Amino acid sequence: MHDDQVFIDGKDVYVWIYDPVRPKTFIMGLLIVFGAIAVCLFPLWPPVVRLGVYYISIVAAGFVGSIIGLAIVRVLLFGCIWTLTLGRHYFWLFPNLLEDVGFFDSFKPVYNYEYRGSSDKKASDASDKTVEEPLIRQGESKDGGGEQDSESSASSEGEKNRQAEESAKEQENDFEVINKNDVGESQSNSDTDA
Repeated sequence: MHDDQVFIDGKDVYVWIYDPVRPKTFIMGLLIVFGAIAVCLFPLWPPVVRLGVYYISIVAAGFVGSIIGLAIVRVLLFGCIWTLTLGRHYFWLFPNLLEDVGFFDSFKPVYNYEYRGSSDKKASDASDKTVEEPLIRQGESKDGGGEQDSESSASSEGEKNRQAEESAKEQENDFEVINKNDVGESQSNSDTDA
């Protein structure tokens, strides 16, 4: 559309945008206005209607309060069970209560229970074993099969750590040598290809 909105004889095309208000939208707007006026005139309502509105508002407030109370109870219940079991048991009452689902779907399922204790412990044990196993193997191979008495093993703990560090350095050096050889071979292969 042209900013000046003037008609000048020429070959330009003019468009009129016509978007009438639908009757449904107009009626809904009138109902909102009349509803606001009716709420403002609440003191003039008949006593029976005022009493009915009072009871409906009490029921609505009780419903909202019960949903909030249920949310607090479910968090407290989860926290108590989680704390008493040291984080192994996860029990949620109405797990979908605060999710973005329909009203009736918020109460399905009634509870959700998970046990997360054994898999975490096994994973941590497995990671500990992978760290300790090379140290034990190195000690066994260097000390004649790992048959040591407890006194010598207690006195030579520092020596084991030193040996472990040395073997780690040796392994790093082995990797460096392999990498250098691989680089040298790849360079010689590229020279022969050219």
